[in-house]
Amino acid sequence: MDWIFRGPPWEQPDLYRERSPITHVQNVTTPLLLIHAEKDLRCAIEQAEQFFTALKRLGREVQL
Repeated sequence: MDWIFRGPPWEQPDLYRERSPITHVQNVTTPLLLIHAEKDLRCAIEQAEQFFTALKRLGREVQL
């Protein structure tokens, strides 16, 4: 992924941050069902948990 984002996250933090779903979580207004698998190696389960927690704190309708 370095070739897409012109370097790793520690070298391009703003670029990665602006493309991260958690950065835009406040814009989610429709009910959301997050489906995740413990063995999904592309996206760690903790990312889904962070998104779920943020939506809950915002009072949005969400299930994990």
